[in-house]
Amino acid sequence: MSTNNRRGIKQSHSDASDTSISDSAEASRPLRGAAAAQAGFDYQLDVSILAALQLLLISKAATRLVLEPANEEDLEADLEPSVPGRVQPSATVSSGYKLVIQIKMDNGEPWSVVDFEGLLKHGSDKKGGRRKALHHLDDPNTRYLFVTNADAKGVARNLLVEGFEEVSDKASFPPRLHATLKASPEGRVAIWGKLTEKQLASDIRELMSDLLHVPKVE
Repeated sequence: MSTNNRRGIKQSHSDASDTSISDSAEASRPLRGAAAAQAGFDYQLDVSILAALQLLLISKAATRLVLEPANEEDLEADLEPSVPGRVQPSATVSSGYKLVIQIKMDNGEPWSVVDFEGLLKHGSDKKGGRRKALHHLDDPNTRYLFVTNADAKGVARNLLVEGFEEVSDKASFPPRLHATLKASPEGRVAIWGKLTEKQLASDIRELMSDLLHVPKVE
């Protein structure tokens, strides 16, 4: 084989490798702006679907799931650290309490109790504005669940659960939150963390297959 041919093959291999590395880098690059906002919105809808399947059809703990309409905030406002997702499911569970769910896809650091407190305080008292999560908890018969793909850290981990109906440990409720939540919040506030997009899609597929006999697509 001639030197020129070998050089051509080597160059071709190098170009292919560069393309592969470039494609890999592009795939792993975090979403930003409108694309990130849309991905977050899709995540919120998928969590809502999972909630409907689990609460209405599996455990039959609720007879109705309500999705609150989007307010005046722009979709990209969801990207702000202390802003919960626009899609907010709620259900009145058969045992008599109301479950309010807020959802946020967050690819940043794990949630600290300070971060979580900021989320609870976000909102407006103006008519038509987003109601603050902390005001939902003024009602002793309301439970609040925050669902996210991120983890929690520090004392915020005391609030971690792994399902819509699981209750957080009352005895290990973070003391800091008592200043924000004054109506006996122990056991009524929880974080379902590390519910990734992949796990969420898998859970929905499993339930759809079991309930509706929808074929699984690998």
